[in-house]
Amino acid sequence: MKITIDIEENQFNTFLQFIRTLDYVRVEHEEKLLDAQVLETRKRMDALERGEMEKKLWSEAKKNLFSAS
Repeated sequence: MKITIDIEENQFNTFLQFIRTLDYVRVEHEEKLLDAQVLETRKRMDALERGEMEKKLWSEAKKNLFSAS
């Protein structure tokens, strides 16, 4: 049987340590990218290489995104 659970990020490691102690549980960590995500990433990488897009540090982008307007 498989289940999916949502865990607060700050509690994830504690939960994972606990659940791995159970001999009847196998933990598989799987993060799948959607085809659309892969395609969009390729488009953006190509635009960067052609000079059509600029890179920004996350700290700079975060300020722009989350600063009060």
